[in-house]
Amino acid sequence: MVNNVTTEGQADRLIDVLASGPLTTPAYGVERFEWDPDRHAWTSAWTRPDLASISQVPVVSVASRAAAINTFGPHDGWEVTGVDWDTGRTVHRTVFGKITAGNGAYALVQVLQDGT
Repeated sequence: MVNNVTTEGQADRLIDVLASGPLTTPAYGVERFEWDPDRHAWTSAWTRPDLASISQVPVVSVASRAAAINTFGPHDGWEVTGVDWDTGRTVHRTVFGKITAGNGAYALVQVLQDGT
């Protein structure tokens, strides 16, 4: 689950998506929940308050047991961060920098044919 609601949101969601990160503070927070059938409730598996998922749903690779998140950080700019499905720790980073090419803007991160 990601947090896409900013406190500095614009009236136009497309402008908000383009501005979040480079121009306005994005909403930070990614969390993975697990269903506990014994308690009949969701429980938190891990949280990552340092990641911002601006406009994309994270993609999960079953082969690598990792989720790919298109994020923006104040130091490195746009990147796709791979997090371990079980622990939430970072296992991969593709850094695009502060150029617009790294902004996914509603596009989907795709898994390669070999499952990575």
